[in-house]
Amino acid sequence: REVTGAVSRASSTTSNAVSARQAAITSKAKYQNICAKFLARLAAAKDLKRRINAIMNTNKLTQKAMEAIQSAQNIAIENNNVQICPEHLLYALVDQENGLIGQLFKKMGKSPDAILSETDTLIRKIPTVSGSGREPDKVYVSPLTDKILAAAEKLAAGMKDEYTSVEHIMLSIFDYADEGIKGIFRAHGITKEAFTAELKKVKTARVTSDNPESSYDALEKYGFAVTNYDNYAIAADFNQEEKGLDILAHLDVVPAGEGWQETDPFTPLIKEGKMFGRGTADDKGPAIAAIYAMRAVKELGYPLKKNVRLVLGSDEECGSSDLEYYYKKEVEAPCTFSPDAEFPVINIEKGGMRGHFEKTSDAGATGVRLVSLQAGTKLNVVPGKAYAELAGMAKEDLKICADETEQKTGVSFVLEDTENGNIKITACGAFAHASTPEMGNNALTALLQLLASVPMEESELKNDISFLAKVYPHGDGKGAGLGVAMSDEESGELTLSLDLMNYDGKTLTGSYDCRAPICATKENLYDTAGQNMKKGGFSMEGSGMFPPHHVPADSPFVQTLLQCYTDVTGKPGKPFAIGGG
Repeated sequence: REVTGAVSRASSTTSNAVSARQAAITSKAKYQNICAKFLARLAAAKDLKRRINAIMNTNKLTQKAMEAIQSAQNIAIENNNVQICPEHLLYALVDQENGLIGQLFKKMGKSPDAILSETDTLIRKIPTVSGSGREPDKVYVSPLTDKILAAAEKLAAGMKDEYTSVEHIMLSIFDYADEGIKGIFRAHGITKEAFTAELKKVKTARVTSDNPESSYDALEKYGFAVTNYDNYAIAADFNQEEKGLDILAHLDVVPAGEGWQETDPFTPLIKEGKMFGRGTADDKGPAIAAIYAMRAVKELGYPLKKNVRLVLGSDEECGSSDLEYYYKKEVEAPCTFSPDAEFPVINIEKGGMRGHFEKTSDAGATGVRLVSLQAGTKLNVVPGKAYAELAGMAKEDLKICADETEQKTGVSFVLEDTENGNIKITACGAFAHASTPEMGNNALTALLQLLASVPMEESELKNDISFLAKVYPHGDGKGAGLGVAMSDEESGELTLSLDLMNYDGKTLTGSYDCRAPICATKENLYDTAGQNMKKGGFSMEGSGMFPPHHVPADSPFVQTLLQCYTDVTGKPGKPFAIGGG
């Protein structure tokens, strides 16, 4: 268009016709030269990808890794080098805008600019080729670079990463670089071990996409100061003012379970406006929501007189050792909330206990008898599967008992012959969180009900199974069988779920999860449960009770949160109680 316009103007202005036309010709020549260079670089990039493909699968390179290789090619071209050498590759990795490698060097206390300067000095010592015999935009991959890239791909596979990323290339440079690069590393005190240690702090998952670097150090990229508490928890601070508000979320999850249909549990999928994957609701989604809320306030420039700190824990599901460790080092903020439940506001989390019982129990040596039993994966998960092995009973007879139990409980049973002539029983119920046992269908209590109905030979174990089936009857999620059912107006009913059990032919063990209302005491809950279990000869163990968390509904903090809810939704808000995590 510029050339056409210049020619048109030259035609309409006779006095400047010659000079204008000459300017147009010059402009056209420059344009053609730019196009030629662009096409040459494009061809060179395609040629490079073809050459790299001979070394590794370029379809499995991350975007940043491919950018670094292409940048290394451009550096070689600009310096009239005919080969892409490790020096070009190192320079490209360190020089990447918002690149991981440069950021890691900074975290190590090293200067990326100094490293770039010294690497540039090495590049200038690489032999150059110029003149008519050289294709200016065509470079080759040096044998050493070939070795580094091939090693990076193998390293990625060894780390179970699906893509080869910049860190794999950098680690391979540490292993195979020539003396010049190693000299730079020595001069700056850079070691592979120190680099790997910093890498582990930001890379906490496998590389499963072609753009993993975008997720590294996300909190720091958003302008928050980050503190790592030995991987028990990390904290992100909005500013450096005095403590005002703590937001607690967690990144660990319960076991994935079975029956995933839309996607693998650890491969997130967004479909029809919903995200599928383990932990999307509990509690990674809410953690991201909290990050984006803080980010929005910061980017909108609203000044805060006090600090807001987001604390992300790693062990909420198994006893909260993360917060126990964190609060040994830090003091609580005046106000704290956790986006780990439901709107509008939960001001009460029930207390309770986690009970464990045990007993040596003999099954006998003849007749119908239980050989083994196993159920449950975690104490706070209602078991969706339970397994037992039974000896001395015909499969047809056992099926009659199983069908009757299924009719009563809704739990199905799969019966399979074993190599030693016994029958393996698999009870199939439905998983749920232990705080809401009514949302699942406990496979363990249904299995106990089935075993109690089987005509076992008289034995200590038969009596123990019958006792447990009465104390933990199927469908009783409120502790009635154990004699601890209770409730109050503020916090609701007690819940109790038998979640773990094992019998190894000698010892019968089990564990239950109980969430108790505010009215629960040591006497009416812990002591009562222990006394009733002793009636069956079981010894009770446990850490005693843990107290409820209760913030009065009329407190300013709760009322402020409720008002926020009402302002956004237009609905009146009322606090309520939950069983906890």
